[in-house]
Amino acid sequence: SGIELHPTSGFLDGSFYYSHGHTWPKEEFFKAKYIITGHVQPQIEFRDSLGYRWTEKVWVISRLKLQAVKKKFTVSYTENLPELIIMPAFNRFSGGYSLNSCEAKERKRAFSNPITSLTDMNKAKIYLLDGTYLGELENLTQQPFP
Repeated sequence: SGIELHPTSGFLDGSFYYSHGHTWPKEEFFKAKYIITGHVQPQIEFRDSLGYRWTEKVWVISRLKLQAVKKKFTVSYTENLPELIIMPAFNRFSGGYSLNSCEAKERKRAFSNPITSLTDMNKAKIYLLDGTYLGELENLTQQPFP
């Protein structure tokens, strides 16, 4: 009672389109201002001068590329493309991908969310859970995203 199940492709709710992230969304996502997705479980690795390392879960925010969208979808909608927000894993036992320390090939697999193929992940903005802005992904990694 009171529970509604949605398809894996996601659903539109006002200005937001919600999707788990492992499948392509329905084209109604163009009506949204934001696409909220998960699946990737992004994190950033930190190292101190003594070699100690730790990871922090992060939010990833990226813009869709108009040319990539036009290539994939046949809709004529080209203005105000929604912004992509990839949520971090909120369970500390679920693991994740350290986006700034994994090899470029592994990082591409980490972004196995289909909608990320329509973005420039090098320009994705990275935020800690407390809202601290760390910068664009390309400035946090040693290798550019393929």
